[in-house]
Amino acid sequence: KENEHLALGQFRVVSKKKLKTHWLIEVEHVPPTAAAAPVEAPPVQPTPAERPTKKPFKKRKKKKLPKIHIVSEGEKTEIEKVKGDSIPARYAVVPLRKLIASHDFSKGAPRKRGRYPDSLQPRDYSPGNHEAMKVVNMAMDGKAAFYISDHPAADSGPPSVTPDGIVINGNGRVMSLQYAAYEMGGYDWYKSLLIKNAKKFGLDPRKVKAEDHPVLVRIVEMDANGEEAQKFAVAGNIPSIQYFPAAVK
Repeated sequence: KENEHLALGQFRVVSKKKLKTHWLIEVEHVPPTAAAAPVEAPPVQPTPAERPTKKPFKKRKKKKLPKIHIVSEGEKTEIEKVKGDSIPARYAVVPLRKLIASHDFSKGAPRKRGRYPDSLQPRDYSPGNHEAMKVVNMAMDGKAAFYISDHPAADSGPPSVTPDGIVINGNGRVMSLQYAAYEMGGYDWYKSLLIKNAKKFGLDPRKVKAEDHPVLVRIVEMDANGEEAQKFAVAGNIPSIQYFPAAVK
């Protein structure tokens, strides 16, 4: 009992002697490290029925941007493309700050927007570039009729935007309003004409007046990252067909 801990190992007989009533046996303890390692049984392989089935791989969906806040929703319209077919749209007034153009002119120098798909913007708006200067000139000219009209073409009139506020056609118009609003102190020349003609687009002039920087847009049901939006952007990004439409009176 004094050496019960020795049971952890094995014993080896060193000597033995027979006495009158019992045997005297001398043994030597073999530590566990020297003992023979027990033979382990091979692992039991699960049957096909017992094997866990792998879950099918699910592709992560891209998070959709929330729908843009609409100040006032207007009438339905159609936007004509170069080949003559048209795309259904709806007039609406939205806050300028909620629109996502390819570049941001709110601080003067253009800054590229990370969330804007590159496939929708073939033009170079880097600082000092000709396209960037056009944006500044549009803001300084303040010709509201260029923005507010019922012209059906994609390259004229109100910008075309997706339900989440990404500008497909009319990036220059949106960016010039950014420059006018935040670098030039506002665009009353634009807002006053929009309020005056709000009812012609099915809009509420009181809601338009209450918004600090309202923008008239045409909302199209498109995915900004889809092929349809890319093709539609081509219709409004051809410099040779840009012109000033007749003013809305």
